[in-house]
Amino acid sequence: MRFAQTLCLAGTALVLPVVATAGTSEEADLAVSVSVVPSVFGPGSRGTVALTLHNLGPGPSGDPDMGVFATWVFQRGFRLEVPSDRPPYEIRGPVSGCSIVEEIVGPFVDLSFGLVWTYYFQILQPGESRTCTFQIEFYPRAFDSFDTHWRTATSPTDPNPNNNRVDYRFIFGAPYVEPIPVPATNWQGLSLLLVGMGGLAFAQRRQVLRSPPVRVSAE
Repeated sequence: MRFAQTLCLAGTALVLPVVATAGTSEEADLAVSVSVVPSVFGPGSRGTVALTLHNLGPGPSGDPDMGVFATWVFQRGFRLEVPSDRPPYEIRGPVSGCSIVEEIVGPFVDLSFGLVWTYYFQILQPGESRTCTFQIEFYPRAFDSFDTHWRTATSPTDPNPNNNRVDYRFIFGAPYVEPIPVPATNWQGLSLLLVGMGGLAFAQRRQVLRSPPVRVSAE
């Protein structure tokens, strides 16, 4: 069985024909979640993405006849003016928990292209979850905050398509700077220093007060 998986491309609909995981007769309620650290990125920033796929049952995810990596998650595509353009960030290794494939598709009617990342997971048994962890690195240039999403390859055997997509917004901000640690204050030493300075000022004041007055003779 084949079906069309629709991905958004910043105003352009990208339709990809995909061999669905609906070859199995068992239902599998798949849900996806994501965690991104840090929450704000700047030019040249690096971060970690943890994309988790959950199988809420009752059957396994995917069709074993389609191979080991039979469960897929698609990320919203990035619009490119020309194939040599790049999105705001790149995926860096190491990658654990899944296999990631990058594809350039197009041209579309407006002669633009799209970049799509697909995340291939192994078959999940009912009640099982698997997390794909990878690094991202932004290019050293300013960018506008942008929205993206990850969506499972839904099929008619998923009884609850409402949890197949997770939305996320990458926020542009100042790059994170590690704070400089401040040495612990030695309060005892500071107290002695203040006492010593106070005593010195008192001694100078008493010395001034005890100085003989200056006599000025009239001419």
